[in-house]
Amino acid sequence: QAIKGDLYSDDIFRAGAAYLINQDFQVHASGLMNFKDTPSKWQVAVGVSYRLDMHSYDEYVIPKEDKEKQKEEEEMEKNLKEKQEEFDEATPKK
Repeated sequence: QAIKGDLYSDDIFRAGAAYLINQDFQVHASGLMNFKDTPSKWQVAVGVSYRLDMHSYDEYVIPKEDKEKQKEEEEMEKNLKEKQEEFDEATPKK
């Protein structure tokens, strides 16, 4: 980052990283430093984050086109299952 002005100008380097420990817990750290001595500027930050998931079930919004496709697939699966049952009944058992 570069700051340029009449009263203050500087080049600042910033970096940070985060690590996801599990689906709900994360740790992160970041820091910054400048390249001037007037004034000298530096910062270090660390933190943790925890997600509070209060949903009892997942909810999805399915577009209309996808709903039609899903119905077709379910109908095909139902037909395939029926045909498999018919085949199993017609096949002699040993």
